[in-house]
Amino acid sequence: MGSSPPLEQLLAEIQEESAGQEESAGVDLSEARHGEAEQYIRFVLEGVHFAVPLKCSLEVGRLPGITPLPNLPSWVSGISNIRGEVVSLIDLKCFFGRGASSGVAGEHMILLHTPKVKVGVRVDHLMGIVSLSDTDSKVTSNPFTHGDTTPYLSGVVATDDELLYLLDVEKLLASSKMNSFQRS
Repeated sequence: MGSSPPLEQLLAEIQEESAGQEESAGVDLSEARHGEAEQYIRFVLEGVHFAVPLKCSLEVGRLPGITPLPNLPSWVSGISNIRGEVVSLIDLKCFFGRGASSGVAGEHMILLHTPKVKVGVRVDHLMGIVSLSDTDSKVTSNPFTHGDTTPYLSGVVATDDELLYLLDVEKLLASSKMNSFQRS
């Protein structure tokens, strides 16, 4: 099977594949600015732009083969063998109460981690890396009203052409909903 390319190379390849589709969206895969900037992986769920901290991500790419398991919430797609480790894969759109992913949308994943948990999340499209600093414009009110997303946001940033919803990976992976199906 061979080794996988580094995260930055893989994101660059994904960005090149979608360059024709996303030229008007202003995809930014530039190097991180030095100083207070933090890098985030941008992705799309049903036309809404989200981002997760790069430091909480182990891998991105196409959705691997999934083995479904019985008696789990509908947002748990199943498990997959990723680099020799069995990892749960969740449909993030379904987790947020926005319906299940299907077709070309939902064929990408981001492998998220905390010190205690590692989970693959299914997303519609990977958009690249963006650098954000503490000085970027934060939106004080959350205009996102559809679904069950608000408890898992660390903030919303207004960029030149969109609102970017920043997911709090710690809150997401430690949530009671995410852990409701685990054995004690």
